[in-house]
Amino acid sequence: IGVSLFGKRKEYDFDKLLHRGKYAVAGETQVVDAAPARGWKILGMGKEFTRGDKIIYVVSYIWTGAWLVAFIIGTIYNLTHEVADASWLTFWRVYLTIHIVVSVAIIVWFLIGGFRDLMHMNRRLETSDRDHRDDGFVTAETSAE
Repeated sequence: IGVSLFGKRKEYDFDKLLHRGKYAVAGETQVVDAAPARGWKILGMGKEFTRGDKIIYVVSYIWTGAWLVAFIIGTIYNLTHEVADASWLTFWRVYLTIHIVVSVAIIVWFLIGGFRDLMHMNRRLETSDRDHRDDGFVTAETSAE
């Protein structure tokens, strides 16, 4: 880090390094929507989001918001009413059960998707053309290719 901070600074074109803009490689990214709707853009959804991605994204916001509302309502109720210990025990049992079940389902979903994508990546690697000159080192001469 010290060498980076105190060493000689070199300007570098990151669009060139990351293959963006005029240096973009055809077929490397998949654009689903040319321009995302204004509301989706506010939530941080880009043009790469598929319909399924948008659904998952919105459901995550709803899930978090619903538990926030439950917390606020529970706090207000607890401050204004006497709540029995058995009621809290029931709440936490239900809360944890829901989260454990949802977490296990998401883990299984990610495992299935991850293995599917791993097989897809291996098929692509078996059939892709190799550039044996590419050793991973970035120089001004090789990064434009």
